[in-house]
Parts: sequence; structure tokens; C-alpha cells
Amino acid sequence: MPFPWALVKPPNFGYKGTARHPAFNVCIDVKDRFERAVLMQSLELKKYNPKAIRTAIKNLNSMRNETRRAMNFLSGVNYSSFEEDVNFHDFLVFEYDMVRHLRRLVYMLEKEEYWELPVSARNLFWRRNMEREMQARRQCAERAAWILTHRGDVRSEEKYKSLNRGFLDTLLEDLHPSLNRLLKTEDLQLDWKVFIALVGDTQSLRLAKPDDVMGAILERLIKEVNFTIYVEDLFEVVEARQAWEAGVRECPICKEEFSDRWRGVEKVVKTKCGHYMGKDCIIRWHMSAATERDGAPMCPMCRSDLTGDLVDLLPLGIREPAKQWVENYERLVEMDDVIDKYLMEGEQQTYPPEFGRVLNLMQQIRDDEKSIEFAIQQRIHEYITARRLFVRA
Repeated sequence: MPFPWALVKPPNFGYKGTARHPAFNVCIDVKDRFERAVLMQSLELKKYNPKAIRTAIKNLNSMRNETRRAMNFLSGVNYSSFEEDVNFHDFLVFEYDMVRHLRRLVYMLEKEEYWELPVSARNLFWRRNMEREMQARRQCAERAAWILTHRGDVRSEEKYKSLNRGFLDTLLEDLHPSLNRLLKTEDLQLDWKVFIALVGDTQSLRLAKPDDVMGAILERLIKEVNFTIYVEDLFEVVEARQAWEAGVRECPICKEEFSDRWRGVEKVVKTKCGHYMGKDCIIRWHMSAATERDGAPMCPMCRSDLTGDLVDLLPLGIREPAKQWVENYERLVEMDDVIDKYLMEGEQQTYPPEFGRVLNLMQQIRDDEKSIEFAIQQRIHEYITARRLFVRA
């Protein structure tokens, strides 16, 4: 018989250990029943028995629902007052163990190969941040809507654009009802829930542009310690013979012929976009206000960005972790097709082991992002501190 939650009022705990909420007793009772059920199932389900597996799933779902009602009730109680008496965290671990066992039974019923979820699955139950979870769902729904509108599945796109705020809900409801569940508070299948959470966690990295991130670092260094980027750093000095071999015999700006034999002739430089011109001319061109577009120096020949890779303009100490950040970003970009594939397939009962490898790789990228960002900030702080001490000395 379900516990009568409507009749229970949260007690007023004055100090630790003075009382135990009735819902805790329910959780403890369910935990004992769960452990006995797992033991019995390990003996009964040695052979494939669909009827027994379905019965086990039904019983475990009932126990899980009872536990969730108790824990949801406790979420509004100041359980820290009796944390020494009963550890609330143990119940979170227990609930996750129950969900894992349910998942194992489902894979057994479907005769699919079972594989373990990454560590992030466990953290989903421990942090219990519904706002963060809904944000991840919304980001995945927006990504799905973008895919639908850009691959030709929307036959009357204007119909949805005219709805403004209701565009996303209506689009998914019409074209992909299973994905529309992401915008609701319904519970999701565990594998799918972990996938959505990881996509949401890595979405900020995926939407970041390397040039914008590196540009922000350079801007901070310039403002705080007057870090200087010299124009000469934007291209390399080469011999005139190299320009001749490329079919360029004179500077396209001043029309002076390139030469290595005469003193006083300006040196030949090669831009990152592959054009040859005189060093003095390109410096004057760069310094001219007419060549600037949003602060970016442009090539006078093709109007491409002369800065090239902004990572190479960073101080040596910051350059290494910055390159690691770019590599991590590129790893995530390479996964776009795989992520989109599983996203558009929607929620399933079971997934192949390849899906597990995708989850593990996404978690690794997420963890690496956090450690790399910390290293970059630490190196920036060390560089700024060292420059300020040098100036004072």
C-alpha cells in the first residue's frame, strides 16, 4: 500500500539527530525489499524467461516510484538537521542502483548486449538540478529544430517562423513528436537522459568560436598588462627568389621590383594567405585605418584575415593549453554527425555499445574542457602577475 504522504507534515528539526522523518523509513524498507528482489532475480533469471523478466521490471518500477515519492517529499525538508542519523546521499546511490538494475533487465528482455554507462549518469541523480536538466533539454530541442529546418524536412517553414515563441514546440510536435518530450518535465530513459545531459554540457564548447575565445584572451592581456602584438608577427620574411618562383616579381602595392642584391630595397614577406609583398608596404597598409574591419587586419590582395591562427600570437606559457583547447573543440566538431544521428533517432528502449562509446567520448571531452580552461586561466594569472612584478622592478 502506498505511503499516505498527504497526511504527513514535515517535522521541525531543532538540531541533528533529534528526529527521523517517516519518509526515511519508507526508503529503508524499499531498500531492503530491493536487495532481496535482486538476490531472488539472480537465481530465477539465469535462463531467458520473458514473463519473469517483465514481472521483475513491474515490481522494481513500483518500488522505484514509491522511493521517488518519498525522496521528492524529502526534497522540501531540511534534512541536514538529521544528516548524522540517516545519510540522504545513500538513498541517492540506492535509487541509482535500482535504475541500473531496471536497465539491465530491459536489455535482458530485449536480448541486447549490456554495457555500462559513464560516471556522468550517476552524477545526474546526485546533483538533482532540474533547472540545469531542462536547460540541456531545451538546447537539444533547439539543435534538433535547426537540423529539421536545414535538411529539407520543413515543407512550409514560414508557418513555423510566424509563430515566433511557439516555433520550437510546434515544429517538433508536427515533425518529431518524440523529441517534443524534451520540452516537458517527463522522466526520460536513462541512456537517453545521459546523452541529453552530455550534449547540453558540451553545447557551450561547441558554440564557442576559437578565434573569439583566443581574441578574448588577447584583449584581456592587452588591457591589463599592455601586451603588444607586432605586425611582423603576422607574416614571414622570405627571399625574393621565392616570390619570383611563385610568379611575383614586384610588390603589388608600390610596384617596386623584388631583389636580394640591392641594399635599401625593402624585404619580401609572405602573408598567411600566400601573397607576396614588401614588408614596409604591408606594415603601412596594416596601420592605415582604411584596412581595418572590426579590428581585424586584412590582406590588401584578397581581404582575408591576416592574423591567421590567433593561438600563435599568445605568450608561450599560455599558448600550449590554448592549443589543447582548440584540439578539444575540434574533437567535438568531428562528432557532430554522430551526435545529430542519435539525437534525431529519438528515445529508444535500448542502445548499441557504439552509443556507449559516444557517451564516454563526450564525457572525456567535457572533463578535458574543464581542466584545460582551468589551466588557461591559471597561466593567464601567472603571466599577468609576472608582467606586473617586472614593471614594478
